[in-house]
Amino acid sequence: MAVNAVVVWWELPVLAPIWIDALQLFDVVIAPSEFIRSTLDSQLSNVITIPATHPLYLPGGIAPSRERFGLPREPLLFVMSFEPFSDVARKNPFAAVEAFQHAFRGEPDVGLVIRLNNAAQGKAASGPALERLKQMIDGDARVIIIDRALGYVDVLSLYASCDVFLSLHRAEGLGLGLMEAMALGKPVIATGWSGNMTYMNQQNSCLVRHRLVPAQATIPYYQSKFLRAEAVWAEPSIEDAAVLMRRLFDNADYRAAIGRRAAADAAIFQQRAIEATFVDELLAVRDKLDYLPRNAQQLPMNVDGLARAVLRHRNSVESFWDRGRRVLDRHLLWRFNNSVQT
Repeated sequence: MAVNAVVVWWELPVLAPIWIDALQLFDVVIAPSEFIRSTLDSQLSNVITIPATHPLYLPGGIAPSRERFGLPREPLLFVMSFEPFSDVARKNPFAAVEAFQHAFRGEPDVGLVIRLNNAAQGKAASGPALERLKQMIDGDARVIIIDRALGYVDVLSLYASCDVFLSLHRAEGLGLGLMEAMALGKPVIATGWSGNMTYMNQQNSCLVRHRLVPAQATIPYYQSKFLRAEAVWAEPSIEDAAVLMRRLFDNADYRAAIGRRAAADAAIFQQRAIEATFVDELLAVRDKLDYLPRNAQQLPMNVDGLARAVLRHRNSVESFWDRGRRVLDRHLLWRFNNSVQT
């Protein structure tokens, strides 16, 4: 018997009602992070959730070279990366700049590299936010923005060319960039909340404390008007982040130790992903479906009802799926095709 299963990616602890109606038609929803699974468990009824460890395959050819990227040779470099279409407020590059400038007031032997994905399109979509970022770094030559097109190997080589990866995000479904940096043996400073906590801990990362606050997103799909509920996300502590940045800057032994532990734990995580134990869970569900009733037969909203709901929201749903396809290309598929530039 076939199993109706779906893999869900999401970055907030609430789901839109129309998504809940759709997901409850499935036998199984697969969660690529503990955070996503917690969201699914709290929002869905009568649906089995299964965790799956997400694999990470680093390509060959990764080579650090500061000269290649126009980076200064000597200073210790922090690096962060963000995608304007992923909601600039959620990725929160402003906090990274603020923490950097707070930690290193006029200090010359340190720098912050900001990798901007999809720069040409992002400038049009998130103009005010990007302008704010430029204003924050105006006159600070230590902060370098790299917005030219790079393939996946190039992006990873940029990370390898720097010393510390920084992510003061407000919410992540998983955080592939953070995983990649850890696999490269880089110490990572990150907000201690959401999907990255699936593979991060106090021993392999530098976790920043946070407050949960109402999500003030710029993208409609993260907003309460669409979600029909108030969502929260994390506000990372600038002071904590600055202290952690300073410690990594001052203590080379500590920096190296965190990087080694990050690489070791990333390898263990990858081994778990290769084992793909979620497949055994799916097979067990399939066997039980031989004698358990199917989910859709028990739902208060049947397939026809869901179809009517979709038609009522046709424009927003079509827009969402169009955007979803674009987002998949920008965030995931390009990692498997180095000729695709972001």
